[in-house]
Amino acid sequence: MRIFSYRLLADLLHAATQKRNPDGRRVTQDEISKRAGVSRQYLNDLSKGGRPRPSAEIIAAIATALEVPMDALMEEAVTEEV
Repeated sequence: MRIFSYRLLADLLHAATQKRNPDGRRVTQDEISKRAGVSRQYLNDLSKGGRPRPSAEIIAAIATALEVPMDALMEEAVTEEV
């Protein structure tokens, strides 16, 4: 089973903010959050693991804002054997 990954979001968010727009400006978390339709604080908290796992709709919106496939924010769930 694949689940949302806070770590992958943090990595992709960092990489996205290192990119430059065509005008030479760096992309900001504020721009990404506006594209995703979430607050910058929510996106920041989420990238630090400080929020419950988001809905599929929010994950899809963030992936679109980051210009990556939704699967890029997912990882295999680790299950413990009993």
